[in-house]
Amino acid sequence: MNKLRHIITVVLCAITITSIAQTPNKSVKFDEIIHDFGTIDETAGKVSHRFRFTNVGSEPVVMLYARAGCGCVHADIPKQPIQPGKTGIVTVTFDPNYRPGHFSKEIALVSDGKKFNRIWVKGDVKPGKHPIKENFRYEFGHGLYMNFKRMVFGTIKEGEEKTMKLKFANDYQITMQLTFEIEKPDPDFTVVIPTGHILHPEGDGMMPITVRVNKAFTGERTVNLIPIANGYRLSPLPIVVQSRQ
Repeated sequence: MNKLRHIITVVLCAITITSIAQTPNKSVKFDEIIHDFGTIDETAGKVSHRFRFTNVGSEPVVMLYARAGCGCVHADIPKQPIQPGKTGIVTVTFDPNYRPGHFSKEIALVSDGKKFNRIWVKGDVKPGKHPIKENFRYEFGHGLYMNFKRMVFGTIKEGEEKTMKLKFANDYQITMQLTFEIEKPDPDFTVVIPTGHILHPEGDGMMPITVRVNKAFTGERTVNLIPIANGYRLSPLPIVVQSRQ
């Protein structure tokens, strides 16, 4: 869903810029139109660059707004008109957080008279280490974090099965052996769990959890999975596996 929203935003921005500003503003001359940040660290914070331009025309230049197809880019434009022969600054800021890899971002600058200019920032983001709590929402105690506390498998017909991925992480500085115990198994459907997993300090992992329906039933059924970390039974916080027919 987030990826779809991002695509829609890019398309809408492109349509808006195309429909409003179709003539390049030749009065605006940038010292550079592309800035390469080089290699930056993902978790080191935002980076900025100041693009300097000169009004080489005979009339004041009023910049109205800046548009970028990504929320990771922000541009600050001059608030006052730039008089002929004078210079102005557009400051572009890029947020690398959760955006590892190469990037190249265009910023469209729309000025009075429905004119535009384009500048770019680019670079490479070196992946950084994020706190475990940012990627795993649910805390189960003893340093164990997971991405689910309720696994909803939806409708499964008799004789069929479905699999979901349960992801987890160890926020302690000691190695964790993780297993699961099924609380009150339901004979109508079987929950298949791998035997166990070793998590190193600040490490993460994944287990496929499979639900197989053995017999038709009416309504909704749930089974609790009790996580056991290094022998500690975390019974107050089960993972609920849910299916229905």
